[in-house]
Amino acid sequence: MDSFLKLVEQITMLEEDDTLKDNLKAYENIIATMENNQALINDIKREFRLANANDIDIISDKEKFLSVINSYIINDKNLTEEKKKVLIKFSVAVSIIYDKVIEDLYRDCINIRYQKCREGAKEPTYAHNGDAGFDFYLPENFIIKAHEYGKIAPTGLKMSIPEGYELQIRPRSGNSVKTTLRIANAPGTIDCGYSNEIGIICDNIGDEDLVFKKGDRIAQGVLSIVPKGIFIETKNINEEIKNDRNGGFGSSGQ
Repeated sequence: MDSFLKLVEQITMLEEDDTLKDNLKAYENIIATMENNQALINDIKREFRLANANDIDIISDKEKFLSVINSYIINDKNLTEEKKKVLIKFSVAVSIIYDKVIEDLYRDCINIRYQKCREGAKEPTYAHNGDAGFDFYLPENFIIKAHEYGKIAPTGLKMSIPEGYELQIRPRSGNSVKTTLRIANAPGTIDCGYSNEIGIICDNIGDEDLVFKKGDRIAQGVLSIVPKGIFIETKNINEEIKNDRNGGFGSSGQ
């Protein structure tokens, strides 16, 4: 919220001279791009996550900021109508931003703590808002020879997966389509108790060596909730499964 407040102060303190119209237009252009600025939304989400804020905290923060703007608009007798119009647009944009932050944060978002354990390691990232998988980056150059199997690509990261979740390692569709790289045993599972470096098990099914550079995306991770199974012995499983088809492997005809 501090950066938003600074922007409010800058607008209210603009000089009443020949440059005012152009300066206000510049701020309007900034405000117009803010509500769809995913990088800005991600930064705000990060701050709230680190503060372990809930939706009530975020709404309270939003209301405090809007009250500051309203106070300027209502109480500042020296504020021109042009500045008031820009501040109203700013309040609308910020309101939309906070609503998007809440929507994103409470789409089953959880804190994943990580440690860089190699020089060149990079934080995993989601390429687009709404993506299921986030990308792992190579901390160093990686070569896998033709028909080499089971080679471990480093990520340079250790992760603390919360209890009740698993981290699934999956191939990136781009790598699968454009190269002969394949991620073995995909999806691989990283359990919540695993604390060593995450490695990607790679196969090269092609006749030529594959060369990846430091910073290339090698695989993706997907967080998945893991229900705890309770095993109960029964005398007749067919009675438990009411729609049993008495089938086995290939029973679907495929």
